[in-house]
Amino acid sequence: MTRKLRVTPEISYLMGLFACNPNHEIGIVTDSGEQLERFVKLVMESLGVEPNKISINQHGETVSALVYNSKAKKLFAEALGRRLKIFRWRNSYSANYLAALFDCRGGVDARGLYINGLDDKDALLLENLNVHTFQRRDRSYFLNESDFVALIDGVSIKLQHMARKQT
Repeated sequence: MTRKLRVTPEISYLMGLFACNPNHEIGIVTDSGEQLERFVKLVMESLGVEPNKISINQHGETVSALVYNSKAKKLFAEALGRRLKIFRWRNSYSANYLAALFDCRGGVDARGLYINGLDDKDALLLENLNVHTFQRRDRSYFLNESDFVALIDGVSIKLQHMARKQT
């Protein structure tokens, strides 16, 4: 690995998962086999991680997958500190990052689409991309849901599942 993380749309998605993880590990906890498969594929192809370096554990209905790589973890943390600069445009990079946040912490209820525990930098990132939110407890709801959906459509696994349920 290099001294600086080369950000691609795939790495952007992994950065979003990294930002969601409270322990700042490169990993995922999910009940979606599709999301787990995507994570494993991304870390193997984008980070060059060997399959035996990915720890996958079943916990009832959910599955956790973690990659233990201190150098990659450090590079992700440094890149996350620069996320306002990296994701300043509405493109596949910011779409993948935000899709990962939504896949990890997002949902829908009577008020609409939301992301749980959105930190200040991510809220500012959304505002810079002209996606406005309002806060209710620890949930950030989207004022212009259609703009957010248009941004992450085709990238977010959770959004695709929600669309399938409606049809």
